[in-house]
Amino acid sequence: MENLKIYLINVGQGCSSLVLFPNGTTLLIDCCLNYEEETGYFPFLEDTIKDTFDEETETLSKRIDYLIITHPDQDHIKGIGKLLQHFDIIELCDNGYRYDNDTEDYEDYLEIVQNYEANGKYHILRANKELFKEGEFGEARVNILSPVRKDDEDINEDSVVVKIDYAGNSIMFPGDSGVVIWKDKILPIYKGLLETTVLLASHHGSRSFFIDTSIEDYTIEDFYTDHLKVIAPKFVFISVGKDNPHGLPDSDAVKVYRAHCPKDATARVVPSLVCNSWFSGTCEVTFSKNRYWEVHPIKIKSDSSNKDIKLQLKCRRKRQGGTVTYETSGADFTKKDYLDFEAQLCGDWGNREKISYEWMVQNNGILEDRYHKEIYAKSKLEESKYADNKWGRSVVYYGRHYMWCKASDEKGNASSDAFIVRVRRQPQKRNYLKGLRSYLKKRGR
Repeated sequence: MENLKIYLINVGQGCSSLVLFPNGTTLLIDCCLNYEEETGYFPFLEDTIKDTFDEETETLSKRIDYLIITHPDQDHIKGIGKLLQHFDIIELCDNGYRYDNDTEDYEDYLEIVQNYEANGKYHILRANKELFKEGEFGEARVNILSPVRKDDEDINEDSVVVKIDYAGNSIMFPGDSGVVIWKDKILPIYKGLLETTVLLASHHGSRSFFIDTSIEDYTIEDFYTDHLKVIAPKFVFISVGKDNPHGLPDSDAVKVYRAHCPKDATARVVPSLVCNSWFSGTCEVTFSKNRYWEVHPIKIKSDSSNKDIKLQLKCRRKRQGGTVTYETSGADFTKKDYLDFEAQLCGDWGNREKISYEWMVQNNGILEDRYHKEIYAKSKLEESKYADNKWGRSVVYYGRHYMWCKASDEKGNASSDAFIVRVRRQPQKRNYLKGLRSYLKKRGR
């Protein structure tokens, strides 16, 4: 495998990310088993992590080479005891912070740390501290940018900040670090190393990344953004639970993230490059050897909770000249084509008037459209324009794009296969006769 794969896992209100390096090394950053979603977290990890053969025991196991806990808050260690029952974790790392917490998960965590420390497999991470061996992650680099202070002062501010670089792209995991540590320490020390392709938003989209949350009388103009300008992310992922009791993500913080998104070829900011996990679900980030990158929601695939019901997408294409054709997924399209999609139900659905539909588009732009990696749904205006089972889009970007739909009723739900829209730059036609005449003229013939 020559691609670096990162899975930003939808764990509800919490955080957990899986990194699969091209050389086979596996890294898990944070653990969050929300018990109401227990059926999804471990099965996903088990399906994604390949079996490793242990020569000593002659058995297969699911191996995680490194588990990094950015800080031991509940939503970053929840279910860690069960995690060790399912997976063979070799090395455990954290920020060394300890505090009063009588929850079962935290007590489990302290006991686990003691066991790993006794076996020489526990490490306290600090910026610039050499821990990982050269070549440990193949051609990828794992950099620890924080904690940079000698003493543990704040569980969030002293979160482990991890940046992974591979083949010209990078991803940053800032834990719950806030504006103070970034302004006073991380930015001044690492200013030339912070630019990143994908940013996992700090503290689940809290405004603490931009301003002290104890300040109540503020405006968005008071937000500190020098660090975000230097990080300059091309895609921001917010790991957050829908309708959570903390009011996250903070609406002002989201506005700031969106305002600092890249500009496309028309100098227009692309605000939908900021994505919430509760909307997109788990996302797979791919960094390829040839410097290409994309973000792909893994739910954009065919799935059904009931084998008796199915859903498929039908695509009607209208070209500029007015020609109308029906197309299959993966066909080549051209800019300015207009595509009408219709979700067609198959099988034993119930009352079709009570079926609800969820639509999603994911762009993966290339060339001058390379900053268009948006993930978005039907707007309210489009909901009023199109029937629930229909959606239309104009083709405006080069690249490979996905259209996806999910239908639900009282009998269950079904998702369509992603409909792939491929848009390539058309080769320019050459006037060979004109070129030949020009050539002969130059040669004096």
